[in-house]
Amino acid sequence: MAEYLHFTYDLEKDVYICPQGNQMTTNNTWHHHSDIRRGKPGAYRFRRFNTTACKTCTSRNLCTRTKPNGRYIDRSEYADIVEENMIRVQNNPDYYRKGQQITEHMFGTLKRQRGFTFTLMRGKDKVLGEVGLMFIGYNLSRWITPSAHKHWSRKANTCSQGVLYFWFFEGFPACFKPF
Repeated sequence: MAEYLHFTYDLEKDVYICPQGNQMTTNNTWHHHSDIRRGKPGAYRFRRFNTTACKTCTSRNLCTRTKPNGRYIDRSEYADIVEENMIRVQNNPDYYRKGQQITEHMFGTLKRQRGFTFTLMRGKDKVLGEVGLMFIGYNLSRWITPSAHKHWSRKANTCSQGVLYFWFFEGFPACFKPF
């Protein structure tokens, strides 16, 4: 089946051109992406492009499996921005690869080593709070280097068990001096 990327969009005419050269037009109706889970309209709108040429096209089975109407392509209201970003990524692969090395590491670590594959909360603020707590834990674990761990282990042996409670809830005890 022909992928979406095999269809080219002509910005001036506001049409898609299928791999066989037929124009796919829209009736300029903005549809709302449905969010069935919540029973609300979705976060973005789109226009649907199609053509009647699919009914008689000899290569129809390469583009679509639908019987009556042929191939549809939905174009989001944000499609221009997404395409610009895709071009930027293709033109600067080293820049984005470096960004992946810096930021993607923590997401992979949280996912694979700590099992953080989904959030328990709903809503943007609550999810950001949950993710923020996970990153605080991640940053603390990265902050405790092996040399700092050895230093704290020696100090912990000289202090009592109650000092750890004091440290977490009240502040640094006298036996744990900052480096």
